[in-house]
Amino acid sequence: METPSLTDATLSVRRRLPLSILLPFATTNIPLAALGVSVFVYLAPYLTSHLGVSLTVVATGWFTVRMLDLGVDFGLGVVMDRTRTRLGRYRLWMLIGVPILMLGLYELFMAPKGISLGYLVVWLLVFYVGTSIMGLAQSAWGANLAPHYDERSRLFGVLAGVGALSAVAVLIFPIIAKNLGFTDAQGVQAMGWFSIILAPVTVALAAWRTPETISADHGLSGGARQAGLVAHGPGADGADARSWLDERPLPFLLPAGSRVYPAGIFNPASALHRGRCGRSADHRLDR
Repeated sequence: METPSLTDATLSVRRRLPLSILLPFATTNIPLAALGVSVFVYLAPYLTSHLGVSLTVVATGWFTVRMLDLGVDFGLGVVMDRTRTRLGRYRLWMLIGVPILMLGLYELFMAPKGISLGYLVVWLLVFYVGTSIMGLAQSAWGANLAPHYDERSRLFGVLAGVGALSAVAVLIFPIIAKNLGFTDAQGVQAMGWFSIILAPVTVALAAWRTPETISADHGLSGGARQAGLVAHGPGADGADARSWLDERPLPFLLPAGSRVYPAGIFNPASALHRGRCGRSADHRLDR
């Protein structure tokens, strides 16, 4: 049996993410995971019981936005892959997503009574765009940050743990609000404020403390990439995307794309984008 060499052990240690990088990055999942409770569990009852919005309007609004949102993640993934800045690709997009998410959350949780279907559709769409930007950027940045399988498992395991704690913490808000003499509506609004306040704080901390490796294809021409000088995942041509999918069975795609939301909503664009970034990073650093 061949024993690992000292060089292999040394490289393994060097590639392990220190907690000083891992934990600041993981905090970005606090406001995102809280949305799984505040938006997808509490927001609809809040709109109907406290703001007087009919169930028909709520259902129609959510259905309309989800249909419009189907292609958003794919489009965002393409734009992110083509982004070239000194900040990197995904750090910049995380920063862009924060104000969009904050605006959408504020307009939904602080909405006036009797809002119309148009109001609901517009601000739900803004919310989903902000969530998609931050979710995709976070997943891709994480895959870029931890290019090897074991370390990536550790990173996303910490993200999931932080997200679970965040979801449990935000559930306590209505209880605390009631014990302090606030109304149920104010308790739900506090859940919204939780993500509104923590989104800029956690993303700023991650942007400050977490590095982003600039991919090797930054600055190269499209011809160079197509010539195979740089590894890449699904690109503009369908054959490339099909070959990438053929290499990965469905069981890989399902957990990779699931979000920590009720009903385990599967986001295929997130799966494709995350897998693409991880594959490129593996190829780049293992050579």
